[in-house]
Amino acid sequence: MNVVIVAPFCSLPGEPYFNRFLYLAQTLAQTHRVTLVTSSFRHFDKRQREPDFYGELPFEIVTIYEPGYRVNISLKRVWSHSRFFVNFARWAKGALGKMNVDVVYSAYPLLSTNIFLGRLKKESGFKLIVDVQDIWPEAISGALPLVRKVPIKLIPFSSKANKAYASADFLIAVSETYLSRAKKANPSVKGKVLYIGADGGVIEDVVPIKLSDDELHFAYIGTLSHSYDIETLIDAFNIYHRGGVNYRLHIMGGGPSFEKLRVRAG
Repeated sequence: MNVVIVAPFCSLPGEPYFNRFLYLAQTLAQTHRVTLVTSSFRHFDKRQREPDFYGELPFEIVTIYEPGYRVNISLKRVWSHSRFFVNFARWAKGALGKMNVDVVYSAYPLLSTNIFLGRLKKESGFKLIVDVQDIWPEAISGALPLVRKVPIKLIPFSSKANKAYASADFLIAVSETYLSRAKKANPSVKGKVLYIGADGGVIEDVVPIKLSDDELHFAYIGTLSHSYDIETLIDAFNIYHRGGVNYRLHIMGGGPSFEKLRVRAG
């Protein structure tokens, strides 16, 4: 098969952070023709990618120009993504039809790319699989708590999100909650939950740390961002620790809040 993977926030070979889209490209390339389409802008460190950095690979990489942004929740990010979409749509109109694509596997968000692919599949004849990584625009409530009190249908862009979900021929999501949200807009298609994983070989190579037996240990493993209230968790454990209670919290992960949380933990 000829498979195109569209993942604007994907990490590429030689870059930090493990992600399912690169893993999928590497795996599918063993038996299929694969093209991985992503942004020229690296979301995780806010830098432009260097061209031809990746060396010889068993699949093709296409980087679509995006001007970038410095703050995740900002109007400049909205504008940057809009530029990515315009450039992606221009590339896709010319390329996907000529490539005789069988399947497009597309990350959600972005909203516009999936709506566009839903229209384009009718012309080009490919099947569209949408992988729901985050339920935008609802996820903005993590940064703007007042949004939590607004019904979903009244949140800006919610109707656009429904169109993006409805474009899919098959739905994949990182949690049951996300899959349920997507299927509300597209109840007739099948779906599957594939939780975010990790590179087992890297984990197995880590030297275990012996923990003390006289403490009760708690662990958080995951993304360090505004979507998760790790600050309150740290504050609570600091209070218990100062009070002489033998509880210890271990935080394992990365993300935009890493440095702030490190300082808060003391």
